[in-house]
Amino acid sequence: MRLQSLLTIFCLGVVEVIASRQAQTPLASVPQPPPSSGPYTEFLPIRRVAVIGAGPSGLQSAAALLEHGFEVRLFDRRPKPGGNWFYTSVTPPPAAFPDRPIEFSAYTPDIPDVVPKIHIYEDGEDGISNEWRLREHWNPSPVWNDLHTNSAPVFTSLPDVKYPPDAEWALSHQHILRHVRQFASYKGLNSNDEESGNVTSYSTRVERLRKSPDGKTWRLHLRKLEQLPYSSGRIRAEWWTEDFDAVVVSAARFDAPHIPRIEGLAAWARAFPRQIYHSFQYREPEALRGKNVLIVGGSISASEIARAVAPYVKAFSISLRYHETYPSSFKRRSINRLPANITKIPEVSAFSKLDAHSADRGLSSASLTLLNGSVIGGFDEIIFATGYLRSHPFLVDFHNSSIIGRDEPEVKVAPIITDGTHLRSLHWTGHYINDPTLAFTNVRPWTLGRYQSLGFAKTWSGKARLPSQEQMWAEYPGAKSSVTSHAFGSLAEEAQNRQWVAWLNNASLEFGGRLVSPWPIEYREAFVYYANTAWEAGYTTSRNFTEYENTPRDQWRAETIARIALADEGACDWEWGCEEDW
Repeated sequence: MRLQSLLTIFCLGVVEVIASRQAQTPLASVPQPPPSSGPYTEFLPIRRVAVIGAGPSGLQSAAALLEHGFEVRLFDRRPKPGGNWFYTSVTPPPAAFPDRPIEFSAYTPDIPDVVPKIHIYEDGEDGISNEWRLREHWNPSPVWNDLHTNSAPVFTSLPDVKYPPDAEWALSHQHILRHVRQFASYKGLNSNDEESGNVTSYSTRVERLRKSPDGKTWRLHLRKLEQLPYSSGRIRAEWWTEDFDAVVVSAARFDAPHIPRIEGLAAWARAFPRQIYHSFQYREPEALRGKNVLIVGGSISASEIARAVAPYVKAFSISLRYHETYPSSFKRRSINRLPANITKIPEVSAFSKLDAHSADRGLSSASLTLLNGSVIGGFDEIIFATGYLRSHPFLVDFHNSSIIGRDEPEVKVAPIITDGTHLRSLHWTGHYINDPTLAFTNVRPWTLGRYQSLGFAKTWSGKARLPSQEQMWAEYPGAKSSVTSHAFGSLAEEAQNRQWVAWLNNASLEFGGRLVSPWPIEYREAFVYYANTAWEAGYTTSRNFTEYENTPRDQWRAETIARIALADEGACDWEWGCEEDW
């Protein structure tokens, strides 16, 4: 016990609870396990675990669970691992103008009355081309051809695999995808690994996740689409169900493009469907050569696409919202990277009314009104880089779209998704508080993903403890706080890092298992240099990684709230959706 105490005090501490919250009534339509009677959560035996999503987070979760002896199934709607880093020149289906209801914003689940079921689609069946059917099913990622990350290799890497020693600091998406697939192959989770045949199921979309009536297992409704070889474009579709004792949701947060509601925009999108689109459909700068382009939005996608197209366009502008408060480091970082030849204009307040001949005259003949009253036009294409929402239609039982933003009205449910800007009702470990056999990867995969994936494996194998449901609700800081809100390199983020290490190592000392280490010192120094050079001078200092030991506990809360306020303002809000570092 003394060694445990020393580890907790000197190796790594625990973040103070920011606020308390009373336990909520569980979702009425979802069977819940009985609450534990003791101080810790008690699990029924867990053997089979599903992992939804084969990006950097999902691959780590599947690997950790396999290493701890679980029977694992890894599902991803795309044909190969990589998640959002799986680039293809194929574009996803167009975004809806305006957004569809959040419950089905990403896709409409397809669940036959009777399963299992197999069907062979002929091209053009039901008036739908099979090319479109495949695109809608696997939803190609928003990565474009010449995208480079805004984070260096030292904090964009997975455990057990390395980038080449001469890898550039601004990694291309090809470098990152190779790195992720190297990890998948090393762990036997790639699409061409013989040993993964009973584990992985690529080209498979989860249509619904539902708790069994007795509250003991989870049932996944699944659909797999694959093009048949030598079949003139025919597609084999298969629907089936599988049951699991626990589930990790690691599906991409970029599953639903967000379009803001602006007067007249829907009519413009109908009239000019090829000239007005969301940034997740952008692929090549060459397509914009010689055009007058408007980019709407001021975060990462907007600034990076602007940098890519700058040498090609005849003229271009970017519509930015101006906040009354000082912009966050996230927002400043993007604005500071805008090319010098771009024209900054205020927020668009309305798109002009069109007449019966507007479509014939073309987009460049139409005008729009800015927030300051100016009327402008002449654009050949308009790209909405306005972020994304979490939709995850398979979680429809855990949606409550009546809740807007980070509000927390008194409701008799514990939803996970509300307006699509965040996840809620989760313990800091990622477990759903009302039923911790459901968990979410909600931390930065490159730096904290290795801890969280190990945490899932240890809790479900009885090698680590979770507090009781009552205690987890008491510790829950509310929807206004999120572990993903912590700016990387901040005191709050470092506190979270140390909380993970302390919890895992204390569990290993008590129940057995390997010890984990904090982020290496040399990586911290490299991060500080990169952030202050590539992002913003003075963004952070090496002291942030050591100041934790010298900061009184009663000051953690103030620093955390300040960081959350900045992160929320720049990275994610209810009107314009969410973006994060690539």
